[in-house]
Amino acid sequence: MTELKKNPQLQHIPVIMLSMVADQELGYALGSADYLLKPIEQAQILRALQKYCPMKQDNYVIMIVEDDPMTCDLNRDMLQRHGWQVILANNGKTALALAEKQPPDLILLDLIMPEMDGFEFVTRLRRHQTLKTIPVIVLTAKDMTQADRTYLTDSVNAIFQKGSYDRDDLSTQLQELLMITHRQYP
Repeated sequence: MTELKKNPQLQHIPVIMLSMVADQELGYALGSADYLLKPIEQAQILRALQKYCPMKQDNYVIMIVEDDPMTCDLNRDMLQRHGWQVILANNGKTALALAEKQPPDLILLDLIMPEMDGFEFVTRLRRHQTLKTIPVIVLTAKDMTQADRTYLTDSVNAIFQKGSYDRDDLSTQLQELLMITHRQYP
C-alpha cells in the first residue's frame, strides 16, 4: 500500500484494508481509508464501498477471457444477474481485438489459454495506450508460483484461484473495482 500512496496517479484511490489482524492503527498509518476485521460480511464491504465510491448507475461491460466453456458460462450468468453486459473471448488475441472495438469496464482473465495466454495478454494490455487502465482480475486453475504472482502483482488487480474462491467475494471485488475505476475515469 505504501507504493500505491507514493504514486501520484494512484494515491487518491481509497484503500479499504481487510485483515485478520486487529490492528486498525497500523492500517490507518499505512494509508488505508477504512479497516475491516475478518470475518467480514458482504454488507459491511458494500457499506464501506458505498461510503468511498457511490455506485454507478450505468450498465457495466465485463469481458471474460476464458477458453473453458463451462467456466465461461458460470461467470457470464453471475455477471448478468448483476445486470452487467458481458463480452466473451476464448483467448488473449481475440480479447485484445474485441477490447479495441469496445473497451470493457473490467476484464476477468484466465491465464492458461491457446494462441495468447493471460500473461502475454496482460503485458500487451498494459502497453496499449487506451486500454492500459482497465482493471483485470485473474481467475485461474494454474498452480501459481511465486514468480507468477510477482510478475502479475503490478499488472492485475486481484488473483482468484478457480475452485477456491467464493462467488460473493468475486462479486464484491468486481463492484469495488468498477466503482473505483469509474469514479476516477468517468
